[in-house]
Amino acid sequence: MDRIKRISAAVAALTMCANICSAVPAVYAEDYSASAKISADKSDVIYINSAEEFAEFAKNCTLDSYSVGKTFVLNADISFADKEFVSVPSFGGVFDGNGHKISGFSITDNGSVMGLFRYVEKTGRVKNLNVSGKVSPSGSAKKCGGIAGVNKGTIYGCTFNGVITGKEQCGGIVGLNDENGMVASCKSLGRIEANHFAGGIAGQNTGFIMQCENASSVNTNATDSSLDLDNLKFEDLYSTESAADITDCGGITGYSTGSIQNCINRGMVGYPHIGYNIGGICGRQNGYISRCENYGTINGRKDTGGIVGQAEPHFSLLFSETGMNKLRDRLDEMNDIIDRTIDDANNSSNQVSGDMDDTIDILQQVRSDSDDFLDEADRVINSNIDSINELSARVSDLIDMSEPASDSFSKASDSMTDALDTLWEAGDMMADSLDSTDQAFDIIFPGLKDLSDSIKSLGDANKNLRDSLSSLNSGLGDEESMKDAIDSLKDNLDDFKDTNENIKRIITDMLNALENYNDSTETKDAVEKIKNALEKLSGVSDSLADDLDKAEDDLDAIKTLYDAGIRDPEAYDTYISDILDILSEGSGSEFFDGLSDLIDGISDLVNSDAASNLKDVLERCSDDIRDTIDNAPTATIIYPNVNISSLYDVIEYLKKSADGVDSAGESAQSLIDRIQDAWDYVDDASASLIAAAYKAEEAVQYGNDSVTYISDGMDCVHDIIDYFAGKPEISFTGADDAFIEKRDTLSDSIQKLLDSLSVLNDSTSGSVDILSEDFRQINDKASEVSDAVLDLVDELNDKPTELSDYTQDISAEDKGGWAEGKISASKNYGQINGDVSVGGIAGTMGIENSIDPEGDIEKVGSRSYDFVYQSRTVVRECVNSGEVISKKDNVGGIVGEMDTGCVINSIGMGSVQSTDGGYAGGIAGKSSAAIYGSSAMCRIEGGDYVGGIAGSGHDIHSCISFVDILDSDENTGAVAGECDGELENNVYSGGDVGAVDGVSYSEKAYPVTYEEMIAMDGTPEEFRVLTLVFKNEDDIVGTVDFKYGESVSEDQLPAVPKKDGYFSRWEEHNYEHMTYGGVINAEFFKNVTTISSEMTRENGFPVMLAEGTFTDKDILTAENVSGDDWNVSIPDDGTESHLIRFLPLNGASGTKVFVDGQKVDTEEDGKYLTFTVTSCDFTITTEEHSYNIPLIAGASAGGAAVIIAAVAAAVHKKKKKALENVIRK
Repeated sequence: MDRIKRISAAVAALTMCANICSAVPAVYAEDYSASAKISADKSDVIYINSAEEFAEFAKNCTLDSYSVGKTFVLNADISFADKEFVSVPSFGGVFDGNGHKISGFSITDNGSVMGLFRYVEKTGRVKNLNVSGKVSPSGSAKKCGGIAGVNKGTIYGCTFNGVITGKEQCGGIVGLNDENGMVASCKSLGRIEANHFAGGIAGQNTGFIMQCENASSVNTNATDSSLDLDNLKFEDLYSTESAADITDCGGITGYSTGSIQNCINRGMVGYPHIGYNIGGICGRQNGYISRCENYGTINGRKDTGGIVGQAEPHFSLLFSETGMNKLRDRLDEMNDIIDRTIDDANNSSNQVSGDMDDTIDILQQVRSDSDDFLDEADRVINSNIDSINELSARVSDLIDMSEPASDSFSKASDSMTDALDTLWEAGDMMADSLDSTDQAFDIIFPGLKDLSDSIKSLGDANKNLRDSLSSLNSGLGDEESMKDAIDSLKDNLDDFKDTNENIKRIITDMLNALENYNDSTETKDAVEKIKNALEKLSGVSDSLADDLDKAEDDLDAIKTLYDAGIRDPEAYDTYISDILDILSEGSGSEFFDGLSDLIDGISDLVNSDAASNLKDVLERCSDDIRDTIDNAPTATIIYPNVNISSLYDVIEYLKKSADGVDSAGESAQSLIDRIQDAWDYVDDASASLIAAAYKAEEAVQYGNDSVTYISDGMDCVHDIIDYFAGKPEISFTGADDAFIEKRDTLSDSIQKLLDSLSVLNDSTSGSVDILSEDFRQINDKASEVSDAVLDLVDELNDKPTELSDYTQDISAEDKGGWAEGKISASKNYGQINGDVSVGGIAGTMGIENSIDPEGDIEKVGSRSYDFVYQSRTVVRECVNSGEVISKKDNVGGIVGEMDTGCVINSIGMGSVQSTDGGYAGGIAGKSSAAIYGSSAMCRIEGGDYVGGIAGSGHDIHSCISFVDILDSDENTGAVAGECDGELENNVYSGGDVGAVDGVSYSEKAYPVTYEEMIAMDGTPEEFRVLTLVFKNEDDIVGTVDFKYGESVSEDQLPAVPKKDGYFSRWEEHNYEHMTYGGVINAEFFKNVTTISSEMTRENGFPVMLAEGTFTDKDILTAENVSGDDWNVSIPDDGTESHLIRFLPLNGASGTKVFVDGQKVDTEEDGKYLTFTVTSCDFTITTEEHSYNIPLIAGASAGGAAVIIAAVAAAVHKKKKKALENVIRK
């Protein structure tokens, strides 16, 4: 109960702290508005109210110094529709858009560096501005942006909505963000198009981009680019920057060597089957990307990724001391001695002057010969360095130009050592004698004293850290206050980390002491309780250390924003909130919770029967502890009504709280129950992260264009062969004749010197002590020079000639935090489509074929010919939930192809598919590098080389595979299709394909049950919840959660979306006894307008047809009752009536149709009768026209007689009349 009260009080205090902090921005906003109003009255503020005033402002900015030190405020929305527009040439002041909009401008002139502002200088700041327009220059058309062409200053809180088109370095906000440039809290909407370096925010970034969002489409139109044959150079054929194809396109930036943090892309990037280095955040990068997310669909041909298309290594050049350096040092030292000897000799007696002159001549000759030898050695070294550089350049070109060459890499054969012993490995916990028990307590209680000091220090650090954050919040906007607060925050965060490390050390010491504790029935339960609490606390300390690293990243971001001059509270809110969350709700809170558990355990120990064994030790330590506390600052760990300033006070306080407990056994059981409850809570707290992946339609076939692509590819292969065949042979200069001649000359001179020194030494023996010492030192140094010469010759002859001997990948040494060549804590949710090398996070981790290692390499150490290129390419703690589809080879949930670098602690959850190729993996498609601590839960399809972690892998350590391999051919494994490096401590669950190419390996790659997998440390929380996600294109219609092995009924499924002119259904899926989640997509098909009965007449025509809006599975049922009567049933398609076509048995002309007993009107349509029904289930009866044949025949005969009689009478009458006429005449 007391503990619950303490937790409640802590939560209340943190809530108050959060409320206070959340109020700070509002207070600051009021102050900021007031200060803005005041500054508006100052003479150095210039207001712009119209398009004409903006044009005048732009004209004045032709002089670069005009705007420096001035503030310009946009006072109204202005439009340049139907007006002449001129960009601002150079801006170095403050431009406050004040939330207003500049619209209607269009830039179409020839040139580069185009935008609303052409150049934002280092002192320039553009903020709170909305822009709408078109930037589409002709001519060179480079560095084009909606806000600025080139940014060297700060652009904050701006939006652009419009069109940007050009050739290179085109972005929605800026074309080129310089190394000093900062773009923060900006958003882009519209359309961006460029052949190279195209991005939603920046075309190219060498500075900082933070908290930006892109909703623009980037290069989503197919472009038929062509080479400029007039200006084409041969080496340009192998440079992606000068290629005719689209390269380096990203949702945020096309190419980055700078920093991109907390950015989101929602726009579509790329066009299917076109372009290289296409990424959701960045097309190509070797800088730093952290906490970015992509939601857009990404399309490309090669090197296509959800976050980065191509992740290049960051290089540093490390020099080491060589034999050349040593020889140079020895010769310099000998020359110094020679100079001193010459001076001494000039002052020596005439007795040895003759011999001295000879010796001096020889010494001078040695000096001359040594200089000649040194020059010759420099020549040899320089020629080798040129050869090494040429070899490096050729191999770099060959990396992308000739991928099949990678198959010749030698396979590593060294076996990995056994798995590390568990952290808390059981040892001798008990000693048989009371002496060992006392010894254990002698170790424990000094540890308690140290723990007391550390808890107090941790409390101080926690308080100081909170004070610093509060100070930072309250001082936002006040430059001096913010600077002091940031400095204080940095110091206190360091103190917090140091104290945490101290706690971890003390805990380790105490655990080691408890391992030796006596196993008596009195103390066993209490000691076990303390041990469990310490182990729990140790685990929390590790997570706290990781969180403090993240807090340091947040602090770096805060300092970056401050240094950029940004004072808006909203810009800092995310980072400050993250730090407060760590202390209030995250591992910081859990850490203090762990301390409380430890204190409870120690209290049980003190109040148990073993207390008498502790009492003497406690009393001996108490005075020292209290003396320490008396001299220490006031403690800050507060419990209800008690200020606990040391572990001793904690024990005393808990002893008082334990008075109501009947016995030590009941107290122990109570704590065990509380610990069990806590772990149950942890288990229940598993959050459900929906595996948002979906299956796309099959990739569009190339058709006739594929013939052209194949032809171009073969031409490129021939060009590659011709290119390298035409190169001169690379040679490495060894000890040639000139070098040996100079060496021999120097050796002869040294030998003459030694002989002369011997003679001179004899003549001067006993007479000149100073000269004797000089010559002795020369003699010794000459021997050292001779040895150095021989060592240098051997070193030159043994110098390696392979590029691999000059490179070192240090990616696996990454420990978190900021670093160049790194992608960290980023997520992809979008669908990724490409032809080759496609990944959920990065398409490829490797070197671009046109890279120049000397161009921007960091140099470490003094220059020498003994050097190594150190490279770093890291993907750490990234998650992919999007579907990844490649037409050909190399497709992975995290990385498509890994030539270098390391993937660490990343999760692949989106389905992975190679439609017409191989090398498909849940983490990496094809890897020649290392994968550590990563997990995959996804569906995988491919040809050869398909694996849960890697289709083809090198080093794979501590990974978890929970995948469903739907289709594969050769080399299939739940962990890897093949592995040519080290396997260590990898597990998989489900499937029967074996770990690597059908074979599992004990302690290296082996199966576990689903229950065992989810109980393991390091298993992602997402693996504990199985979910079916029902999607309609990009929209989630609904989800269904289920347990491993459960079935899902159809009535649990969400309703299928409808679409005019189509019928729809969920794609086929087996919902029985499911062991795997996934994405179920809605499928749409053109409506079937006519369905027919299976019953036909003798001529083969259907008896009946019905018209409506049916599906391909709908059936018209017609059952013959008798004669030509039918029971009919048609599917309910939602329409009110249906047109029926009926083929009567005896023809259409003589048949009446009755529906459900009612005669219906019919029309003849060929052999069919048509009529309308309003019911889906009805009965048809027919009736033919009935004629009395005999009656008809009698009537006909009688009629004929009457007609004959009438005709006869008429004829008789006519004849009679004619006769009468004759008589009259």
